Amino acid sequence: MYASRSLDDCRKDLIGTSTLEDDVPPHLKCPLTGKLFVDPVVVPSSGNTFERSAIEAHVSDSGGSGRDPISNDIIAIGDWVVNKALKNAVNT
Repeated sequence: MYASRSLDDCRKDLIGTSTLEDDVPPHLKCPLTGKLFVDPVVVPSSGNTFERSAIEAHVSDSGGSGRDPISNDIIAIGDWVVNKALKNAVNT
């Protein structure tokens, strides 16, 4: 059955096509990147959490001040703090 198929195709059939990233609960993923948090920061004015690099890039692209992508609150570079609870949850 597998003789004419590539080794990669056979592996996908045996282990499935999901990745570890697919198995991550949504609350542990950045809403901007869709990836598992590594360095989550919370925007205090809105309470929304983002991956630090993603929110920094978002605000930088707006000239150093921009808007929270979810709440539309005005934010500037550095208007966030580490989300320690989420960081601990991801690292356990």
